[in-house]
Amino acid sequence: MGDREPAGATIAPAGLIRQLGLATVLVGVAALLIPAVGVAKVILESMGHGRPFDLSVYRGGALAVANGRALYQFEWHRFYRFTYPPFAALIFLPLAAGSLSLDAVVATALSCGALACALWRAGVLADRGDSARLLVLLVPLMVVTGPVAYTFSFGQINLVIAAMVITDLSLPDANRQKGLLVGLAAGLVLTPLIFIAYLLLSGRRRPAMVAVAAFAATVAVGFLVVPGDASAFWLHGLFLDPHRLGGIASVTNQSLTGALLRLSSRLRGIALPVCACVAAVGLLAACRASASGEELLGFVLAALTGLLFSPVSWVHQWALVLPALPYLALRRSWARVPALAMYAATDCYWALPAYHHYSHRWLTTLEGQLLASLYLWPALLILALAAWHGARALRGRGADDRDTGPAPPVTSPPRGQMQQA
Repeated sequence: MGDREPAGATIAPAGLIRQLGLATVLVGVAALLIPAVGVAKVILESMGHGRPFDLSVYRGGALAVANGRALYQFEWHRFYRFTYPPFAALIFLPLAAGSLSLDAVVATALSCGALACALWRAGVLADRGDSARLLVLLVPLMVVTGPVAYTFSFGQINLVIAAMVITDLSLPDANRQKGLLVGLAAGLVLTPLIFIAYLLLSGRRRPAMVAVAAFAATVAVGFLVVPGDASAFWLHGLFLDPHRLGGIASVTNQSLTGALLRLSSRLRGIALPVCACVAAVGLLAACRASASGEELLGFVLAALTGLLFSPVSWVHQWALVLPALPYLALRRSWARVPALAMYAATDCYWALPAYHHYSHRWLTTLEGQLLASLYLWPALLILALAAWHGARALRGRGADDRDTGPAPPVTSPPRGQMQQA
């Protein structure tokens, strides 16, 4: 499926320092300082005029459950609603015990640890023996991207979800706990459900069943503890209503559905078929990658498929796939350009005029439409290239089988010769 670096490739620390010199030291210092700056930023926002919006919604949902109020009728600042499954509100209950400032510190610390964990386990998926040492380079590169930076400033849990999923998929298939973290992550946010389909379609039925059981357990816990809220979410279709999440056509929604609706609201009818076709191609390519032993590529393709297929994929939710992209660029030569393009897109997205001004007039131009869906183009390119390389590899194996023909039959020597031997 393309050129790749040797498995288990390592970078000697002494050689890396000789190559980079002072830059390595500066990057190392930045790796420690940038998360600290993120902590300070979130604390100041929570104490000043600004607040970590999503963390405030988590906290509001937890307070609603703790006080016996209806979870999905709660609104913070007359706009923001709790949109996660009931199980998530129960997990967020500890947030109700402290102040918002303390919650911000805890959330940021968790995100820092989750980012390091996701990068480390992504290296395990890539069969690299130096993933722990590469953290000093990769952490600052991740923090300056839009999805990761927004995760810190909004108090989001995207990096925790990424760490759970990547850690789970990096476990050996024979591990009896494989699938557990994927199922629990899907109980918090629905996007990781794509990985249950990935496990099942790639032939790993036992991990897929573990994930299904874990997800079902989160649903059952919701019905046991907050039956009214669980009924509203699961039985009355709240989880199927993307309009509760906000403006689907907003430039902050980097999904295929969002891109189509930004072009024209009349494309709403074809959004689901288009997304389904892309999902089929993406999952097939991911399963092919897994079958050939390329677990890192399989994860990237499944993650991109889920983000593209979901009706709403806010910019910060793309933090799910970012920890794996550097390793993919190191491992696959064909993926280097689109992976770097994805990194560049997530890095410069917050400079777009439409993000700050929501200018509909800006979106009437071709340039505006292309830039408004900046995450989609490298994501679709990665899916297309992976599918093409996978199909070419299958054709190559088929041609080799035809060239060699059937194996000659194995004949046994006469019985007398066998006895003499």
